[in-house]
Amino acid sequence: MLRPLLLLLTLPFFAAVSAAAQPPVPMAAHEAVYELTLQKATRRSGIVAARGRIVMALRGGACEGWSQTSRMMVRYVFRRRGLRVTDARNTSWEAADGRAFSYASSNYVNGRKTRQTRLQAVIGADGAGSVRFSRPKMRTTSLPRGVLFPQAAMKRIIGQARQGKAGFRYLGYEGFEDGRARLIAVVIGKPRPADARFAALKGLRAWPVSLAYYPLDGAGEPQEKDFGLPEYEMVFILYENGVVSDVDFIYRDMTLSGHLSSLKILPRPSCR
Repeated sequence: MLRPLLLLLTLPFFAAVSAAAQPPVPMAAHEAVYELTLQKATRRSGIVAARGRIVMALRGGACEGWSQTSRMMVRYVFRRRGLRVTDARNTSWEAADGRAFSYASSNYVNGRKTRQTRLQAVIGADGAGSVRFSRPKMRTTSLPRGVLFPQAAMKRIIGQARQGKAGFRYLGYEGFEDGRARLIAVVIGKPRPADARFAALKGLRAWPVSLAYYPLDGAGEPQEKDFGLPEYEMVFILYENGVVSDVDFIYRDMTLSGHLSSLKILPRPSCR
């Protein structure tokens, strides 16, 4: 787990100044594979074992935007229901300026499609946004002013980490099926050396990062009855080029851990 905030706040002041003075490292287009294992599960979940894999690719660059594809397959063994295989396939695109976002997902259980989502989201000149769904049914929802889409949020987190910040909060939208943004609380730990297994990460700084997702009501405000207990959390190691490793997906009834097993840095298209 991350170090307490009180400890992080005692980092030397010159460390933050030095980080801010260095030129930013560009976000890296890359392909990554994560091996998933079950870290823990409550008895209520009924899960006795789980194993899976995530395969993802981030392509594009700062000229026109970023496209991302991912597939997450997990084989669960339940105490009473036996084997259950989930398969989540996602694609997304985000404009370079962070003002447009499209997302599509298809979910399968034991080979049978159970859910499909298609949407497009935009942020207007006033900073507020809207989401237009075409699947599972046509509808439109609104997003609060200041909302960030995934790649814009990642850049914000890296920027805060480079400045030596211990944490902050932001409103984010990542394709949630209810069409609402989430309040996301970020905790950033002390920088650590790069993973020596991957030459592509040599010389880069990395930070332990925790994201806690809290629901908002229809007015875009935190739901106070649930505040303090997030819907779910992610804890991971974040590199200054946007690569993520050693990620934990923390749900209320279980935690899945993902270990980076393969990494390939992709060429970035040149701006014309």
